[in-house]
Amino acid sequence: EFLTQPNEFYFDSINRKVYVWLPLGDSPANYIMTGSVYDYGVNINNKDYLVFNGISFKNQATDGAYLNSSEHVTFENCDFINPAINGIETDNYSHYLTVKYCYLFGASNSNIYAINSDNSLIQENTMLNCGLIRNYTLNINLTNTSPGQNLYVNYSDGTDIYYNKIINSGYSE
Repeated sequence: EFLTQPNEFYFDSINRKVYVWLPLGDSPANYIMTGSVYDYGVNINNKDYLVFNGISFKNQATDGAYLNSSEHVTFENCDFINPAINGIETDNYSHYLTVKYCYLFGASNSNIYAINSDNSLIQENTMLNCGLIRNYTLNINLTNTSPGQNLYVNYSDGTDIYYNKIINSGYSE
């Protein structure tokens, strides 16, 4: 009674049970399903000079890391695995972002989505399988009109991008 069309789900918090209406009436046993209770692995607002090293961010409901008006933030040797939208997203003049030696996999929109991130460094990362919609999508609002870009950088003067591996952008299985 809670589901009205395919690709919808409902979480019954009292009984702690998820109900899902799959395409073509398929069995849930035919799918790999994950969920998250957190929108972001880390949500950074108006904070400067932070370093994240060797941390794995997995299966966030929105972004692995979101930066808003934050400068000199570094991600080094971190993993961003299957975020629903972006691996790392910057907004509102988050300058001097550094992303080095990270593994970014499976974002529906962009593995790195950097807007207004002047003087940033994106170096020696591996970005894989961006824009892949596995099995089906649950009404995800993507943050730009061309999903599947492993690396999206815009309005970011003085940003250096070196020696990154980018594999499988904007495809489906």
